[in-house]
Amino acid sequence: MYYCYINKIPKIISALSILLLLVGNIEAQFLSLSRQIGDFVNAEAFSISDNRFIYVTDSETNEVYKLTMTGEVIQFIGGYGWSEGAFDNPVDIFAGTLNVYVTDKNNDRIQFLDKDLNYISEFSSRRIDNPQYGFRYPTSAVISPIGDLFILDSDNSRILKFDFSGKFSLEIGSYDAGSFMLNNPIKFDISSDSRLFVLDDDEIKVFDQFGGGLNRIKIKSRAKNLHIKSDIICLTYTDSVELLNLQNPSQGFITYTIDNDNTLKDAFVYQDQLFVLTEKMISIYNLQKN
Repeated sequence: MYYCYINKIPKIISALSILLLLVGNIEAQFLSLSRQIGDFVNAEAFSISDNRFIYVTDSETNEVYKLTMTGEVIQFIGGYGWSEGAFDNPVDIFAGTLNVYVTDKNNDRIQFLDKDLNYISEFSSRRIDNPQYGFRYPTSAVISPIGDLFILDSDNSRILKFDFSGKFSLEIGSYDAGSFMLNNPIKFDISSDSRLFVLDDDEIKVFDQFGGGLNRIKIKSRAKNLHIKSDIICLTYTDSVELLNLQNPSQGFITYTIDNDNTLKDAFVYQDQLFVLTEKMISIYNLQKN
């Protein structure tokens, strides 16, 4: 049986003006399990498209799945390899309106698929003229609302921005970023107003779309994943999830501790439901206010 406890986090004001701990008092909420879907070996990341399909990567089988909201697998692609449509550790996935972008970590590339998982193209350092702006072992890739491609280059602890044609634009969080230099970036996502939220050790570092540092948010410990959907930041820990509403950030985080036999991998809020990915399945909870 799966059940959840809600824990409020006390609000703490940091002495450093650039360090903001967004915790505290938001309306009490509780979870009720709606359903569980999927049967994976070692699921790594997931995403929901605007037309309500769920896309999941499995790092053990090196496959990508397309599911309906009821859990029916209607398409899959992959297997280990470096050819078109094959993967070597697909660690992240981003579903746009028409295309799906898979971060193929050990192949040092982002694979572009259509909504039915047909291979379209790939983007790798081989397409970049200046090797200074190449990337290795990417761990996350996101398309901005205006079509820019952002890639987390884990080998160099930075985020690279490319325009819609694949031309390099800028690097974010590199050694010259001062207090916003990225030390150990894990994952990132982009909000509806094009701010980048980067999970970096026990902080979230916030940048504008031009690479300017905006804010640093202290979190309770090193999280495993960060996802933004419906303007709600969702932090995933081994056995809990924290939510922060970007429309009202002063209200702070709320924590849900989830008792589950499987390790939590990723989570986000979609249409008043909390979707939680474990290595084996997706658990879907109703979010309700008291």
